[in-house]
Amino acid sequence: MHSTKPKLNLLAIDIGNSRIKLYKGNRLFSISNKSDIELTLMDYLCNNCSNQIVYSSVNKQSEQILLEVLYRLKIDYIKVEELIDKSTKIDFSSVSGMGTDRKLGLISAAKLVPPPIITIDFGTCITINVVDANFKCIGGHIIPGLITQTKALNTFTSALPQIMLNYTENLIGTDTESAINTGILNITLKGINAQVMDICKTFPPHAQPSIILTGGISELANKFPFSFPYKWDDSLVIKGIWALGCTHFKHQQ
Repeated sequence: MHSTKPKLNLLAIDIGNSRIKLYKGNRLFSISNKSDIELTLMDYLCNNCSNQIVYSSVNKQSEQILLEVLYRLKIDYIKVEELIDKSTKIDFSSVSGMGTDRKLGLISAAKLVPPPIITIDFGTCITINVVDANFKCIGGHIIPGLITQTKALNTFTSALPQIMLNYTENLIGTDTESAINTGILNITLKGINAQVMDICKTFPPHAQPSIILTGGISELANKFPFSFPYKWDDSLVIKGIWALGCTHFKHQQ
């Protein structure tokens, strides 16, 4: 009788500052960090029968809850940082201190489009990340995210409210809330547009970068008329986690 390898049943988990995302091939599930994380994770893992976990985390408290749940359920896991340097063709040797999410977005993008590549990630921070035609990461930019800017105005002033951002084509706000809304959106997105266009000018006309927008609030940015062509994938980072996890666990079988 021939022995058969156990079926790969991988789950990718991305623990962020505001929510936890779980990705299983083509299904995405989200947990708010304000919910009962332990109960929700336990319920999800028990009902989805995953036997391998690859995860990334920027939230120590939520990460500890995840690890306790995995220990109780006896599920094999690995942190994605252990896989990045040995499992990707992108060369990160020229940059220092680059966050895991930035690297994962580029790793995932490199499976979708040819280099050179620019990713623009709209999360708690907005990051612009650049890979040249030889798959070498040459760096990027970090600025406060759109929602982070609204929270900062509310936190550091006594009179300004925290607003829900809504896309608008208006250039000027007519009251306090619309002034914040138009100011943050127009100045931030137009600034990104100008900066990315300048970066593109550093590449030859025949080898322009492939550009991908991603991140939790990228749907809002996707409505803006950027001057450059781009693809939109709001799950780029967790797909990068998934891809590295698949390679790792398949080699282990």
